[in-house]
Amino acid sequence: MTSTSQEERVAIHEAGHVLLGRGVRTVRIRPRPETQTTKKLELPRGRPETEADQALMEGEIMLLVAGLSAERALGVEARDSMSGALDDMSRASELALRVAGRSRAETTMAHFLSKVERMVKQRAEVLAETAAALARTGRLDQARVADLVPRR
Repeated sequence: MTSTSQEERVAIHEAGHVLLGRGVRTVRIRPRPETQTTKKLELPRGRPETEADQALMEGEIMLLVAGLSAERALGVEARDSMSGALDDMSRASELALRVAGRSRAETTMAHFLSKVERMVKQRAEVLAETAAALARTGRLDQARVADLVPRR
């Protein structure tokens, strides 16, 4: 990708989240004022105490890094990356620290980023179609997401 508008970058980034997300109801690139707050996944505080907590937190790390992975896969220049990607990476790093501890947080982040980048590259065509549809319409509802991103 040579030159990407802000809306196209947002669409690519959000399409990355959609590619890894489950049960996506609606995704927008132009949020409505009344929907500025999004419901966040309720994650355990501190270190995970159960395998279910561990899996939940690791899944959230993967979902958070999917936007940046999508940008990389579709050629968005690093200098053009959005502040949303930086915020997502910051949140993912905080979770990795909680999941793996200080000594392994960086390795854990690298592991999940690499894993998600492989997943995104394997589905690059679906990613590109989803990003294009989102850029065109500004919004995808649950049915359209299901059409574009079939689950394996």
